[in-house]
Amino acid sequence: MDLGRNEEFLNLNYQFAFDVMKKSHLINLCPAIFKPIVGRLVSNVHQNIKRTISYVGPLMRHQLEQEELHGNDWPDRPVIDS
Repeated sequence: MDLGRNEEFLNLNYQFAFDVMKKSHLINLCPAIFKPIVGRLVSNVHQNIKRTISYVGPLMRHQLEQEELHGNDWPDRPVIDS
């Protein structure tokens, strides 16, 4: 399934962006010396990365397998428009 149509993946991305903004305001309330400590305590970045990998990981593995088999020119290779 296309990740751009996956509701759970889209919600994960929206929630991540919201959490970053919300927690950055909290971190900015602290004195500079405490910001790194508070950032680690309130952040759930590691959890979000694990959840993201569960969606993106299989897609990346498939693309790497195809590149190993066919090189850079394989059937149905995703094309990125610049």
